[in-house]
Amino acid sequence: MSSGSGRRSREAARDLLEDLVELGLARRVSGRYVATQRFWFEVSRLLPAATRLLPGEKLRMLVDVKSWRLVAVAAISYSLSLAIAARAAKYGLKGRLSDEYIKAITGLAMHAVAQCPARARILAIWLGERLGGGSMYVVVDCPRCRGLFIKKLEWRSGTCPYCGCRVRLRPGAYRAFKSLGEARAFMVRMRGR
Repeated sequence: MSSGSGRRSREAARDLLEDLVELGLARRVSGRYVATQRFWFEVSRLLPAATRLLPGEKLRMLVDVKSWRLVAVAAISYSLSLAIAARAAKYGLKGRLSDEYIKAITGLAMHAVAQCPARARILAIWLGERLGGGSMYVVVDCPRCRGLFIKKLEWRSGTCPYCGCRVRLRPGAYRAFKSLGEARAFMVRMRGR
């Protein structure tokens, strides 16, 4: 990368942060920029509109591989670009949606996911359910009492309803189903054995 493009990238990142402070989506604390409560509100408010702009094939691929961090980064960056583009004229924002500015938005989205993984995970799960048409379910075999129960795949762990044992849900360790009916039918077949 040449020094000219590096300088443009730093300027775009600085412009983005100043624009976010101007919009009330970030504030400066001890020399660092921190996302405000309004930042997360705006991202979740604009997410339905941003999903219509997101490249559908790319997003479906990210949802299919269960990479919730990448889904959250894509959702946050598209929502932020909508928020900034809509208010650019009213607030006289510095940034125009150039390539460097878009890269700065993506970098900020990655930072937001790292800083608040719980909120980002909620956004990604919501987006995955909206695109996938619903939740994925797993039939869990309790390691202690061997009882079968059904749990949504997005949870990290589940509690056995029979013995109270905590079971960690690992991707690929259990058979996943697209609908609750399919999971129930599989559980009935497994109990019949």
